[in-house]
Amino acid sequence: MLINPSEERQRHIKSAFLEMLEEKPFSEITMKALADKLQMTRQNIYRYYSSREQIFADFVEDELDSIFNIVEQVAPELTDSNWNDLVDLGINLIYQNKRSVCVVMSCGQDETMYKLTKSFIRRCLGHLARIQGITIRDTVYLDIVASQLAGGGFYMLKAWTENNMNTPPEKIANIYKSFSGNLIQQLLQECE
Repeated sequence: MLINPSEERQRHIKSAFLEMLEEKPFSEITMKALADKLQMTRQNIYRYYSSREQIFADFVEDELDSIFNIVEQVAPELTDSNWNDLVDLGINLIYQNKRSVCVVMSCGQDETMYKLTKSFIRRCLGHLARIQGITIRDTVYLDIVASQLAGGGFYMLKAWTENNMNTPPEKIANIYKSFSGNLIQQLLQECE
């Protein structure tokens, strides 16, 4: 598979940005410093990204896309059993990327992270509704459900990363499993 040079450059920029986040707070990272690290001009970076916020959001969206791909593979139907498998896979993926997840969750971009998490949850709920043959008519209620799930998930992940993910992933997964597949299906049916 051929890699688009533009996509490769964007990956390189995001990787350097993450390295910088490991070294200093988000608020101290400038496009000039990033350009210097990459040995590029700022203008060249601006060809791909208009701001450090956009770089950050693109990085997080890529990570969430990876998790969504798992959702699509694991959830051809939604049962309590495959819900538990889905939760285990998602938590293990997050844990395998512990370093970058801890950096991203501690960089002070909570509002952006919450918005991206909510969008991701809404996307997952939409997928689950489609495979269950549920037509979402009450999008306001769907947004409320997504807000609840995103808020709980975001703040639980934030607390987990604040202790450097020392709590075993299995315990974290058990919290997420308390939202059974049947409960999610019921909430989606209430959106019809």
